[in-house]
Amino acid sequence: MLTPLPETVQSILGENATRDLARWLEDAMREGHIPREEWNDARTRLANVEHDVDGLKVAVAELTVATANLQSQMAELRADIKALQSDMSARFDRMNEAFNDR
Repeated sequence: MLTPLPETVQSILGENATRDLARWLEDAMREGHIPREEWNDARTRLANVEHDVDGLKVAVAELTVATANLQSQMAELRADIKALQSDMSARFDRMNEAFNDR
């Protein structure tokens, strides 16, 4: 059933044009209409996606912190290894001198 257009539109366009316009508008609206069930399904899916994205954000933040901690620990280990290498080089140098003095 066609929804009547305002009287001012009818008086300007005339009866035939008004009827055609009303039919065209209703058809256009029907084509763009999304059934309520489909709309609710889409909203539910979007809510699930939003929830998953929020979880991913938290996981990425935790991974960022963990990566920073690992990088800090690796820097400490590198410094420790460098110190050990220096210490061992000094020891080998002293041992070399002791062998050379004999």
